[in-house]
Amino acid sequence: MMQHFSLKQDVEVYCLRLPERLDSRMFEELLHYVSLEKRRQICRFRFPEDARRSLFSDLMIRRIIQEKLRLSGHQIRFELNDYGKPSLKDVPDFQFNLSHSGDWIVCAISSQPIGIDIELIQPIEIEIAKRFFARAEYDQLMKQWEPMREAYFYELWTLKESYIKAIGMGLSLPLDGFSVVPMSKDDIQFIGGEQLPVHHFKQYDLDPAYRMAVCAQSSELPELPTMLDWREVYGSLTAASCS
Repeated sequence: MMQHFSLKQDVEVYCLRLPERLDSRMFEELLHYVSLEKRRQICRFRFPEDARRSLFSDLMIRRIIQEKLRLSGHQIRFELNDYGKPSLKDVPDFQFNLSHSGDWIVCAISSQPIGIDIELIQPIEIEIAKRFFARAEYDQLMKQWEPMREAYFYELWTLKESYIKAIGMGLSLPLDGFSVVPMSKDDIQFIGGEQLPVHHFKQYDLDPAYRMAVCAQSSELPELPTMLDWREVYGSLTAASCS
């Protein structure tokens, strides 16, 4: 199965807010649109909110794949690289990445490797940055006005996570092995060794309680993400299964 697809631009970014309530009947119905393996994985989650995030992440990328590649549900098969990054089997030029936190699921797609990360701003022990951030990042963090340090911590964290996810190496690449310096939402300076590829970054103001970043090989990143409604995703999958 070799499929070709076209994008409106080099990178597309999608966001979906989870439903506030999802009754057990609808949850069970939605499970039928994912693979048996994924269904088993979802049902092993201890907390219902984790199960919902995992379920809607899978439904979201399936809806996007069906729209872009015109594949039916049973034709969509995922595989993992050696570091655990998922990809669409047999379609090497369709690259995607997902992230979820709190009420949000986000996804980025491209014809080249891509990374995305979103995090809910929560209380955190700032000193943890000493373990994971490069010295320059930690110093910049500590220069921030104290009430804003947590938000800035998550700015750095999402930028760094998006880069690691884009290059597909997981945490085999230490977080302190490179630096990101946010000059503005669209101007993120990357400082790494000669062996690390330079990528382009963009931050999105999706929700004031969250920080979100995308990392791509392309410099053409969308100004705004495309917002999806979970009911529309459900409707699209239902229509596709009936066609």
